[in-house]
Amino acid sequence: MREYTLSENSKEAGSPLIDAIDAALHLTRKLGGFEYSDPLIQPLSRLERLVVQHIRRYPGSSPSEISRELALKGSNASAAINGLVKKKHLRREPDPNDGRGTRLFLTDSGQDSVRRVHREWETVLEDVQVSDEQLKQAADTFELLFEAMNPMHQKEDH
Repeated sequence: MREYTLSENSKEAGSPLIDAIDAALHLTRKLGGFEYSDPLIQPLSRLERLVVQHIRRYPGSSPSEISRELALKGSNASAAINGLVKKKHLRREPDPNDGRGTRLFLTDSGQDSVRRVHREWETVLEDVQVSDEQLKQAADTFELLFEAMNPMHQKEDH
């Protein structure tokens, strides 16, 4: 099996890297427009979904970290965070290292909503013939690509 690095020329049509990214974007778009049957799932905006995903990955992130990591204007990040706090999906806690700062965490309600969404996705996709190993490999690959593009978690010694 051929291994690809991000330094290879992957801009050509038909590149496995670009094909994988295109497929991920297409799937993400499809999931973003998914109509939920569970009436307890509150609809979220695209930005709110991104913020929830980020806080699930990095609990305790600050608003400025979220803004930077998601490449959002501060005002857009604030609006999404405020909307999620109002919907009781997020809670703010004082930053123990900075009396002026806050850290963000999913509430029990927010975690429950995420679980409900995941259950619906699993139900819709339960008949797809993909092995757990293939899914783990895909998740590991996307995690690697995410980390390669994630300035908050890149090494500082470049």
